[in-house]
Amino acid sequence: MLRMTGKPAAAPLLVLMLAAPVVAASDAYRIEQRLAPIHDAAQLDDHLRTLSPGSPLSALSEAARQRFIASLRFNEAGLVSFSYQDIQKELSPTEAYRLLALFGAQRTMGLMEGLRARTDEDVGILEKARRQGSRQR
Repeated sequence: MLRMTGKPAAAPLLVLMLAAPVVAASDAYRIEQRLAPIHDAAQLDDHLRTLSPGSPLSALSEAARQRFIASLRFNEAGLVSFSYQDIQKELSPTEAYRLLALFGAQRTMGLMEGLRARTDEDVGILEKARRQGSRQR
C-alpha cells in the first residue's frame, strides 16, 4: 500500500507502506522492489559513483537529482519514501518509469498527477500506472 504525505507547501512525498495485506497488486509490487537494482543507500552510492549518461538518474538536472537523492528513505525492504516534485517537473512518464524502476517503485507513478505524455510510449505507461495507482488507493 502506498501513502502520500506532505503539506501543501512542502514538496510532494510518497511513503510506501509495506505492511499492507497481501493481494495480487502488492505481490507484484514486492517482486518489482526485490528485482530492482537499488535497495539501500550503499547500492545507491555505488550507482552514483559510476553514474553514466545512460543512467535514469541522469535525466534529472543536477539540482533536481541532488534533491531527489536527499529525499530517498530506505528500510530493510528497500525504498520507503521519496519526493516526486522534480520528477513531475522535469521528466516524461517514460523517464520517470525508468528512474523509479531503479528502486522498484514504478507502480507509484499512478499517484503522480503532474506527469504529461509526450509520446505513445508515455501514454501507455501513464494508462497502466493510473490503473495500478487506482487499485493502491
